[in-house]
Amino acid sequence: MDKAATVIAEDLTKRFTSRKKLPKNINRRLAAWTKGVTAEALTNVSERRGSALVPVNAAYTSQTCHQCGRFGRRSGDRLHCTRCGVVWQADVNAAINILHRAGDPDIALHTPHHAVKQILQDRTDRHRTRLPVQDSSPATAERRANHPNRSTMSK
Repeated sequence: MDKAATVIAEDLTKRFTSRKKLPKNINRRLAAWTKGVTAEALTNVSERRGSALVPVNAAYTSQTCHQCGRFGRRSGDRLHCTRCGVVWQADVNAAINILHRAGDPDIALHTPHHAVKQILQDRTDRHRTRLPVQDSSPATAERRANHPNRSTMSK
């Protein structure tokens, strides 16, 4: 972070939500989790260094392959891509996806996870059928130019 002009990180301010009531002990542990402390430290350090902190929506970043964009199979700390056949370290794969997510015009910070999943599935379906991307906005064109390795996801 010493020389970074921009720091891109997953949004650490989201609260845990559950459909079912959790026991007191689990609620206490979740409340004491250092997620908020980490978010605050990241904000403070980036401000002191003069870096811009860009929080992004991290939904499905550790479950999709950063090369082809397809959903993979998680096994412990590994992601097995069902299309590429490659095995990625899940945290490294997620970090690359988070970096790519910063320039994504379709997935905003507060996009619900089910909508993110649908967007990602639509992209892989479009790629599989070789349909062109419908969005030709200047922001999307610039993003493709800046991230040539992502061209397989965008085509």
